Amino acid sequence: MLKRLLITLCLLLLAISAQARVDDLYVVGQLGYSASHFGGFNNRGFIAERLGIGYNFLTNVAAEIGYTHFRDSTVLNQRIRQYDVDMMAVGMIPLLDHFVAYSKLGVADMNGEYLITQQPTQRMHSWRFAHAMGLRYIFNAYLGAGFEWYHVTGKAGLLADHRGLPIADLYSVQLFIRF
Repeated sequence: MLKRLLITLCLLLLAISAQARVDDLYVVGQLGYSASHFGGFNNRGFIAERLGIGYNFLTNVAAEIGYTHFRDSTVLNQRIRQYDVDMMAVGMIPLLDHFVAYSKLGVADMNGEYLITQQPTQRMHSWRFAHAMGLRYIFNAYLGAGFEWYHVTGKAGLLADHRGLPIADLYSVQLFIRF
């Protein structure tokens, strides 16, 4: 876990001296595979989506706000519906002529609902650290596509006791549009 955060931080710092080709306002849409981690249980194979909007303040540094919707997970007859709103700093490093590696670091407001059979819905939310890493191919001045791993950290509580929301990952493909 610490290694991932250090890699993310290093990529953000290296981005300050690099020259990425992305500038101004952009929108990114992502669709992928999600995984949730609850205490000792792991749920995998759910489709999730993310929509983000960002702005490049410098050639290779941006700020991004996004919304991620994770599909319902079920563990021990308890269903959890999760989504988050995140605010991220983005650093980009050009690798080759059309490839850009990037790293994101920020916070996410993780929200969830425990949907337990024959009991009232219990809603929870918590602020968590979030980070992401990805690789993007820039087709032209306005369009790009890529892959991203997005991770919302936190301490996963025990589901039976309703003490926390799951840790969430999103492995996705993305479409990137600049304005």
